[in-house]
Amino acid sequence: MGQWKYLALAALLSGCTSQPANIESFQLADSVALEACGVECLRRLTRNDEGFQRYDANGWLVAVKMTEKDRWLWAFTPASHPAHPAVIRRSLFWLPTASRIETVVLCGFEDEARCQAFLDEVSRNNDAIREMGYPEEPAYYMYEVIQTLREVEWGA
Repeated sequence: MGQWKYLALAALLSGCTSQPANIESFQLADSVALEACGVECLRRLTRNDEGFQRYDANGWLVAVKMTEKDRWLWAFTPASHPAHPAVIRRSLFWLPTASRIETVVLCGFEDEARCQAFLDEVSRNNDAIREMGYPEEPAYYMYEVIQTLREVEWGA
């Protein structure tokens, strides 16, 4: 079925910390358990949910949902990517003096080494986001995250 890999990135004024993502809260729809869904199922859900803005970034399907409750950025690998099929979900959180991005990766295959290599690549890309610092405005920060990922992850 695939492997979930967890990578939490915390971009805080006082420095960076890591913690595991909470898989129980990682849902797209009330009745969908992500562990049973898989990459193609998630792709369909983001395409069918009108709350997502979707676009192509050099073959990557990027789906963004920005509401008061949900601040998600999903990126699905193109067929030409070595980690295909895989998806990255980044969740943005704001605190009074800091922001945090949790990153979770789902590899749609069982090759542990290949999945770990993809996780390492995503981690390096997160370093570019971390350098952006504390955002003043959530919507602007999401825009900046997308622009950074266009350059370093999606090559668009």
